[in-house]
Amino acid sequence: MSEAARRGEDGYGIVADFVSSLPRGFREGLRRDLVSRSQADEYAGSLIDHYRDAMPVWVLLEVVPFGTLLAFYLFCVERWEEVERREIHYALKEVKAVRNCASHAGCLCNGIVPERETRHTTSGVALEWLNAHGIRNSKGRRARLRNRRTQQLVITVALHGMLASEHASPAALDAVAGLRPLMDDAIARYGTQNPLVSHLAFLARVFDVARG
Repeated sequence: MSEAARRGEDGYGIVADFVSSLPRGFREGLRRDLVSRSQADEYAGSLIDHYRDAMPVWVLLEVVPFGTLLAFYLFCVERWEEVERREIHYALKEVKAVRNCASHAGCLCNGIVPERETRHTTSGVALEWLNAHGIRNSKGRRARLRNRRTQQLVITVALHGMLASEHASPAALDAVAGLRPLMDDAIARYGTQNPLVSHLAFLARVFDVARG
């Protein structure tokens, strides 16, 4: 929103252009979702209903699903020709996967095993963040990042550090800090022969540098 304001964007016009740019199926799906939620969503329904025919950007960002938010981010990147931010959009899709798992009480750690190596490369923005924070490219780092779940968790932490940490509430930062003793406890209980332990130790180090 700050960038749109800085560039003199019309708050309603940029949303209208975004919606028009969507593939027909995506556009119709978004419309159906908003119509349904305008009637059923106790918290955002009245807001959606009021602005459904002409929605400003400050409302769009409050009411759309995370996937639509990512599509809007990419639309702005292309509209403003900020090609260096395109990779952030794709990295945020990895954050979405972690977010979806966490919001549905899925098990983040189940699957951190040697035989579950991924062919997906780690986002370049996350690798640059790791390098900048002293977690240099090494055999150990490469081994940990060959696991898809560890990879996605590291990308999530890196993007939080890049995009959100300076705006995070003290309670959120305390919650992140509180993960370290829980991880240390798990490491002690599982024993060094469990492959999960090396990943937890690596993630604990990533969390430490993210907290500064």
